Order: sequence, then C-alpha cells, then structure tokens
Amino acid sequence: IALGVIFMLIIGFTMGSVAEPLSSKLYGYHEEVGLTILGILLFRIYWRWWNPVPVLPNSIPKWQRAASSFTHYLLYIALLIMIGSGWAKSTS
Repeated sequence: IALGVIFMLIIGFTMGSVAEPLSSKLYGYHEEVGLTILGILLFRIYWRWWNPVPVLPNSIPKWQRAASSFTHYLLYIALLIMIGSGWAKSTS
C-alpha cells in the first residue's frame, strides 16, 4: 500500500504539469492505482477484523502500545479519507 501511495503522489503532482495526451493517461493510471489501493485496503481491514494482531509484550510501556494502536487506526482512516476525497472529486 505504501508504494502505491508514493506512486499516486508522484503521478498526482506530475499530471497537472504535463501536456494533454500524457496528462489524460496519467489521470487514468491515478484512478486505477487508487481503486487498487482501495481494494487492498478493504481486504486488509477485513483481514485484521477477523484475524486480530498478537498482543504486544508487557515489556513495552502501556503508552507505547496505545500509541501504536492509535497510529495504526489513524493510518487506515487517513487512507480511506484520501481515497474517498479522490473518488468524490472524480465523480463530481
């Protein structure tokens, strides 16, 4: 997913500054990769729901375990918001 997001950022910043035939092609790639990331992300959320992660060891402080869990969910939410906003802009 991370490589896909990096690829999307590169395409997103590039497609606004190139000539039209290439811009349309990059826009198509941008949409295809975005939908692929969405599919992988939804599968990942489904997998995590039905296969919980192992409990972190007690040697890790409680605040770090909480921060780890919070950050993980925050990344999922951020990805869903990015994909949702792109989809909304694409269909409007």
